[in-house]
Amino acid sequence: LRRTLTARICRVAERYAPTNAWYIKTVTELFEISGDLVGPDVAQNLMTLIAEGAGEGAEGDEEADMLLRQNAVEVYAALLDRRPRSRLPRVLLETMA
Repeated sequence: LRRTLTARICRVAERYAPTNAWYIKTVTELFEISGDLVGPDVAQNLMTLIAEGAGEGAEGDEEADMLLRQNAVEVYAALLDRRPRSRLPRVLLETMA
């Protein structure tokens, strides 16, 4: 049940995310709560979004992409301040790396 619910939350977050920054923060919180129940495809999509950009601006807007990456770094740094690395799910640590 928990795995199914986690998958549904991921789909809803991806489909209805108001911004890419919101999506990064929400999926990161889901990783925290559900741990390794979050599928590897979600982690891959998150890494792709961060790496390739597609921030809130127009296609190819490098400034928006850099702001999105900066936001992701801030989300992950705050997470590492709150919780020790040993208590974070492996899939989240791989995504943050």
